[in-house]
Amino acid sequence: MRITLSQLRRMVREAVEQTVEEAEDLNDDGENDFEDVMIARMMASGMSDDEAIEKGEQAAKKAKRQ
Repeated sequence: MRITLSQLRRMVREAVEQTVEEAEDLNDDGENDFEDVMIARMMASGMSDDEAIEKGEQAAKKAKRQ
């Protein structure tokens, strides 16, 4: 099966849109940002939700100060 470049672009665009729609705001700050990514990674590594959110917020504050 061969696909055209425009078909490939459409498939990629649809996959990206679906991924963005599924993104969660884990720290309830109204944004899906890098802090949410850090929290999700910590949770995936086995850290508790509360601990991951706390550490993610601390890391974000530290990064903003620098």
